[in-house]
Amino acid sequence: MEITITARHQSLEASLREYLEGRLARLARIFERLTAVHAILDHEHAQHVVELTASAPPHHRFSARAEEAGLRYAIDLAEHKIGAQVREWKDRLVDHRP
Repeated sequence: MEITITARHQSLEASLREYLEGRLARLARIFERLTAVHAILDHEHAQHVVELTASAPPHHRFSARAEEAGLRYAIDLAEHKIGAQVREWKDRLVDHRP
């Protein structure tokens, strides 16, 4: 799985990059078919904004956005939201529900 991280209006420390990559690696354990995850970290009006987009073949996209005062908390919240979407999609595939 390819992980791309973009930081806007801030610099990204190595420890924070490792933390984010570790959180996003959990998605690959949930659903093996994920091909790419793109994370955008932004800082707007004293809030940290984290946007995550994941893609899986053939044309499925999952996205989540979180705004919080703490960057790590925003990362955790966005990862939790996108993880719920991926789990729901995987359950739908396994159960063969339309």
